[in-house]
Amino acid sequence: MVVEITKDIIEYLEMHKDALNEQSDVVVMIDEIARQCYEHHHVIYAEIDVFEYLKKCKVLENRSRKLFSALFRSAFTLKSFVDATRYRIVYSTVIENNTLKIEDGVIKLYVPIVKKFLLAQAILVCENLRDCELYIDLVKEIIREKGTNISLSIHPIHCGGSEAEATVRNEILTGECRPIACIMDSDKKSKTDKYGASAKNAIEIFNRENDKYPIALHVLSVRMKENLFPPEVLTLETNIGNKEFLTALIQVQDDFCFEEFFKFFNFKDDVTLKRSEKVLNFRAELEAIGIIWPSEEQIVNEPDKILVPGIGANGLGNFHKSVLKHQLDERYEKMVQFRCKEEDCEKVHQKAIKAHCILQYVKKPWEDDWKAIEQLVIDFGIAFPETMTFVG
Repeated sequence: MVVEITKDIIEYLEMHKDALNEQSDVVVMIDEIARQCYEHHHVIYAEIDVFEYLKKCKVLENRSRKLFSALFRSAFTLKSFVDATRYRIVYSTVIENNTLKIEDGVIKLYVPIVKKFLLAQAILVCENLRDCELYIDLVKEIIREKGTNISLSIHPIHCGGSEAEATVRNEILTGECRPIACIMDSDKKSKTDKYGASAKNAIEIFNRENDKYPIALHVLSVRMKENLFPPEVLTLETNIGNKEFLTALIQVQDDFCFEEFFKFFNFKDDVTLKRSEKVLNFRAELEAIGIIWPSEEQIVNEPDKILVPGIGANGLGNFHKSVLKHQLDERYEKMVQFRCKEEDCEKVHQKAIKAHCILQYVKKPWEDDWKAIEQLVIDFGIAFPETMTFVG
């Protein structure tokens, strides 16, 4: 996260310099902010004269002064980090309590630096760790494809769905400034449906805490994470369970009439004949791609027959590894190494190439969620790259 140090802080340091020592609250806070950035968890931003003062401030730790000296010389580079974000923490001495403001489209949480609200690494809260890892790797892929010089440092935390409120509350109660980004499934089955329990819990605590704590929430506009990816992207995973069904959907993925279907159909689970009534509102779309609707007699005689195959419990996980983590590259190399059929090798090779260019396939109804997830994870996870060193 971008952490800004205001000019009034150096004015405070100068005014009280004879009374300050290494244990003074403001000194401890500045050293801790510097340590977090030194360890590549956040990005410090300030005006050039602030860095110039801090690099010479002898009451600060030597490591802190070296960091501020390096940042003083890299002021132009810092601007690119700041421009990529829409949320930041602003430490100041002229306020008494945490105060949320929106300035020029940027959300700023002003925090009094004289209170020991110690900065810690940001966290991403989702219903399970696999969700966290999926979103982080998705954003890393977006960053890579866009060619932007952004590094991420954000710790995944799972909340077990309905425990979102308790999980976030416990993190806040630690007393540290641990910025919290949260992404939840909407669990909506249609455009007019209500949010599920997990999303409602997350919204409740966000509304209660966002004006005084660094927290941001995105509830998916689609039903769940399985609805986040166009079929043309999902089918890059060569072993996905419902490949034939997804392949049939590629021809209609740009059709406006299918937008609600892609957003709210349950792609995760199999739809059996006895459960066909649960997807009755999508009958027209399913029949349009060749699904033959069962008769009452068929439902009675073959209730467990699969009408529409789902991705399955591990389907999206396999896609995550193959496409977002680019294990297709490794699969292709092994196929060549073991001299598999040239035709089979080339099929995997072409999918591996496409897996490095998935942004081109993302349009409505997926692009809004992708943009929101990208911005949220960057806002809270942006950090100095590991290649950036801080020497005096």
